Amino acid sequence: MAQPNQKNLELKRKIILKLDASRNRIAEESMGLNQGIKPTHLVSSYLRSHPLFAFGATSIGVAALTYLLFPKSRPIASQGPQSLAQSLLGWIPAFLKGSIRRWIFRQARDYLLTKRP
Repeated sequence: MAQPNQKNLELKRKIILKLDASRNRIAEESMGLNQGIKPTHLVSSYLRSHPLFAFGATSIGVAALTYLLFPKSRPIASQGPQSLAQSLLGWIPAFLKGSIRRWIFRQARDYLLTKRP
């Protein structure tokens, strides 16, 4: 009679250990899922896996925005009179910069509006 009772206790211990292990595994997986959904975790994991690409893209983007948003200051007194062709050629980049700036802002706005929850 002692044998079956001992086997039952042994079986109960094994089941309890398996349940405890599965609870721990479920808790770890749910923590991983919660971290994977957060945008900050997504960004940080991407930056950790692609650091050079992120740095290069950021540097080029900042340089481009600086060039587009903050034009170079030119000394006004040192400029002489310009011909009509020179002034027209000077206006072309100004118009292009304005339209490129508007296009970039519009693309960024549309992209962010699609990511809105």
